[in-house]
Amino acid sequence: MWTSLTRAAVVLSVVLGSSTSLAHDFSNVIAKVISSVCRVETTAGVLVVDSIGPRIQQNPFDKFLKPLPKAVPQQAPGGMGSCFVVSVNNTKYLITNEHVAYANDGKNIAISISFHNDPKRHSAEVVGADKISDIAVLEMTTALGQKKLKSVPALSWADSDKALPGQEIFAIGHPMGQEWTVTQGIISATKKRSMNTWQEVIQSDVSINQGNSGGPMFNTKGKVVGVNAFIFAANGGGSIGLNFSITSNGAVSIVKELILTGKIRRGKIGVSFGIDPDLGRVVVNAIEQDGPMDKAGFKAGDILERINGFDIIFPRHIGKSMDGVKPNEDIDIQVLRDGVIVLNSVTTGEYVYIPPS
Repeated sequence: MWTSLTRAAVVLSVVLGSSTSLAHDFSNVIAKVISSVCRVETTAGVLVVDSIGPRIQQNPFDKFLKPLPKAVPQQAPGGMGSCFVVSVNNTKYLITNEHVAYANDGKNIAISISFHNDPKRHSAEVVGADKISDIAVLEMTTALGQKKLKSVPALSWADSDKALPGQEIFAIGHPMGQEWTVTQGIISATKKRSMNTWQEVIQSDVSINQGNSGGPMFNTKGKVVGVNAFIFAANGGGSIGLNFSITSNGAVSIVKELILTGKIRRGKIGVSFGIDPDLGRVVVNAIEQDGPMDKAGFKAGDILERINGFDIIFPRHIGKSMDGVKPNEDIDIQVLRDGVIVLNSVTTGEYVYIPPS
């Protein structure tokens, strides 16, 4: 006869056993992705290419993480980050962050690339870079490096519009110099906008730190959902679970344009805005004098309703409405003024990014 204690032990054993058997093993996915993830090192001066040499152990990026105190690099000024391989029109390229590719403000920078289980370093150069999105595209500069790149499988992009909070994701990179480290977490929020640039980002709790910059955030199928870019950090400097990645859909369009032209041109409408707490609507605070909206007859106090076919409910929708808009494009803007709908066409100007002080 079983006692109640015995029955409880059996039930506990069954429960524990079943939970263990339901645990997911993504080692096969990781094994496929990790071979396509690379390490980027930037140094001041001339790089000895296609070589095996000492690695940088600590290379903080101020733009990636603040207020982590600066460490002293073990070689000339530069940095270290992550990258990954993609294919565009049957040609392979390396994707990373702009702040990785242009560490040390891009002055006399030499870039080297290395891959998993291969100590050889290959010289690379920037095809194009964009400070606003923090995306850079690299290519190999030597025959040996190009041959290596051809042998590395390219990662596929996921549709980031289908990303949802709670979905499981992973990151591979080189946090604090710890090479090809895998971390796991979930998507915390989507459709967010970077406060400084309004670039759309995905928030996650995946542990990423300095050295993860430019690496992939990918799903359980091994497809890239985002490009790891920045985190919010506590005073101690490490990850606190507030991590942000540039969306894959945003990155794809930027990468293609960078390959074609080397830079990104963006349209602007010349407006500042905010939320009216009484109305609960997005309201024009100020308009640039002689700017696009000023020339089209819009005024401060107008309630923004639609821009370029997008309903404006929250300020982030303005960023969404301007994604992909170039200078000198005509777009329709609809506002509500004194209870009357005003719809005018606006010819966009050219947006010039001014870094926050």
